[in-house]
Amino acid sequence: MNLLLTELVPWFFFSATFLITYLMIGCCPGFRRRFPGNMICLILLTLAMSYMTATIAGFYSTKVVFLAALCCFLTCGAIVLFSMQTKYDFTACVGVMFVLGIVLMLFGFIAIIFTVILRNPYLAIDVQMVMGGKQYEISPEDYVFAATQLFVDIIYIFWYLLQIIGFMNK
Repeated sequence: MNLLLTELVPWFFFSATFLITYLMIGCCPGFRRRFPGNMICLILLTLAMSYMTATIAGFYSTKVVFLAALCCFLTCGAIVLFSMQTKYDFTACVGVMFVLGIVLMLFGFIAIIFTVILRNPYLAIDVQMVMGGKQYEISPEDYVFAATQLFVDIIYIFWYLLQIIGFMNK
């Protein structure tokens, strides 16, 4: 575990791998629909985020990681169930969420709690886009893009919850 916490080269490698694969999946519709490149990209993205999550979790106690994982599971489960049952169309809020995301990034680490609150509607939007039948929807051919969006939303929620619970535990 010390290797994960002390070596920066693998962290930068996996961060770059995540960024490149995420941009490829997000910005190249033709690429994300073609097998086997889309699956390779999805596997690389998953491995990169797994390494990054393991490294971040290494800075916290087992209790904190477990509590963050439990909170993440309950939060994401509630959002998915709500998004599947509600008549409200969250996908119509994409523009507003984009602007709020940019504004929130300007606040930086001070606004970490608000970041968790803001990430939750992103998950609701992505769940409804996957389910379809709303203003915006993801086509069945974009299953890799849809899986990536949901995966990244959930991992970000976990990371932010880990930071909050870790800070409260000190």
